[in-house]
Amino acid sequence: MDFKEQLMETMLNIVAAPGISGTKSENLASDKIYDILGSIPYFQRNPVNLQKIKVKNDDLGRTFVSALFCSNKKSSKTIILTGHHDVVDVEGCGHLKDLAFSPYEYTKRVKELGLNQEASDDLQSGEWLFGRGVADMKHGLALGIELLREFSRSEEFEGNILFLSVPAEETNSEGMLGAIHHLLELQNSGLEYVGLLLLEPSSCGTASADKMMHTGTPGKINPLFFFAGKETHVAHSFDGLNANTLASEFNRLFELNLDICDTIDGNHSMPPTCLKQMDLKDIYSATTPLYAVSYYNLQTLHTASNDLLIKLREICMEAFENTLKAFHRKREAYEKAQNKKLRPVDFKPVVYTYNELYQEVKKIYRDDLDSLLSFNIQEWKKSGHDIQTIAVRLVKEVFDMYPNKVPMIIIGFAPPFYPSRYPDLEREDVKTFFTAVDCMIHYAKEKYNINIVKNKFGDITDHCYMELDSHVHLDELSSNLLRLGDSYMFPIESLRRLAIPSIVFGGWGKDFHKHTERINIPYSFDVVPDLCRKIICDLFEAVGKN
Repeated sequence: MDFKEQLMETMLNIVAAPGISGTKSENLASDKIYDILGSIPYFQRNPVNLQKIKVKNDDLGRTFVSALFCSNKKSSKTIILTGHHDVVDVEGCGHLKDLAFSPYEYTKRVKELGLNQEASDDLQSGEWLFGRGVADMKHGLALGIELLREFSRSEEFEGNILFLSVPAEETNSEGMLGAIHHLLELQNSGLEYVGLLLLEPSSCGTASADKMMHTGTPGKINPLFFFAGKETHVAHSFDGLNANTLASEFNRLFELNLDICDTIDGNHSMPPTCLKQMDLKDIYSATTPLYAVSYYNLQTLHTASNDLLIKLREICMEAFENTLKAFHRKREAYEKAQNKKLRPVDFKPVVYTYNELYQEVKKIYRDDLDSLLSFNIQEWKKSGHDIQTIAVRLVKEVFDMYPNKVPMIIIGFAPPFYPSRYPDLEREDVKTFFTAVDCMIHYAKEKYNINIVKNKFGDITDHCYMELDSHVHLDELSSNLLRLGDSYMFPIESLRRLAIPSIVFGGWGKDFHKHTERINIPYSFDVVPDLCRKIICDLFEAVGKN
């Protein structure tokens, strides 16, 4: 069986093990990958180098797979090939969802679901394979496995290849965050990481478009806003302040607000959009809501800096002031219509960060506060709440213990956090890595007449977690990132210690997460493997001379 046939067989085997994100089935994919790697003669001779490792403190018991090949010629230089084995669900595949993990059968029938013109043209070409996970990203995992299999047969090869497959990328990246400790352990044992290829599809355009690789990635943060009003009976609505009113005015100001966007080299980050907004009343009653909450997706091009909090505070103050002006205007109109005075109220805009609130409450409860919060977080976790809901409950718990119960807005950051990252081309190891990358780009043009463009702004992926710039200060963000114990931990210092040069480079895919998800066969199975080999060989040759 030649490389292309073996790659297709491996991909189909991995696709057949669903691994739907956020479910225990993620381990079906992990188990399948582990078994395929176990069939490689090198790992049969060196079983200790193949590991299936549990993600620490993960309620679903998910695992990641680590396979380390070390050449006969001893070397510390190590290249990482990595990706995620979870996929999104198949509900969008309608009546064909049972076939979504059988790409050949699914491709024969996908037109039953309705296709746009581009998807229809691709189907007719015969060059595309449809199915859940074929592009995002089980082709990449299969490619990593087959490259590892190929290099493990070489007697002349000098260097190490670490294959790493992680779960949970489509949710909160618990898999890669959990694998960082393993990477550090291997680094401490003597491995030197000289480069990393995240084998996710990096091209998604038309046939005439240049192919892409991503050298950097935007970041992502989830600002969370807790709105505390003043409750009252609905028959006396002007005696209180409805938390939903505060939340609504804030959302009006914040949703898709371009002033929040980061800009680098003429590129703008996607403006914020609301992921969830709700009040916290559990049951119906004739009382106005006391609490409301919203949290937002906020993309960053600069690793979230401390000035972000200043901007968020300013918008909160504006929302509060607008709400109170409208409230008093309507109150006066009601008094005039009723020809009577209402009881006086005295609401003032108050905006705290979560850390400011926490520190005030900590003065009262001291160490008992942390013990109580840790206990409650574990109880909420046992009840099956996701980490965003736990973050909301954490803020409410701290506010409930705060004695000065006035209407206010509290700003925090809910998990997950993805730092933006771009290569530091002044570093020698980064220069060496990108010299090999540039050689591959030249090779692609010469051999295949393909233009490969380095794109600084890729999609948000686990690529974010390979490095954290040492000059970036995250004090304000870190102190307001809601700490959920072992439910979510962001390893700032560990990321600073890794600092691995890396790119996102893989096949040509389209319509990730849609029923028309597909992978291009000629480019992804014929060209990309050769280009990855080129990077690996050139990089090992370069670092071997150092």
